[in-house]
Amino acid sequence: MKFLPATTLRAAKSCPPPVAIWQMLLTHLLSA
Repeated sequence: MKFLPATTLRAAKSCPPPVAIWQMLLTHLLSA
């Protein structure tokens, strides 16, 4: 499992809402 906390945090602070981040994480887990 390749997780990049720094990138995720940057994306969250950049603009997209936390929900978008969670959706991405869930998609990764489901597709794994």
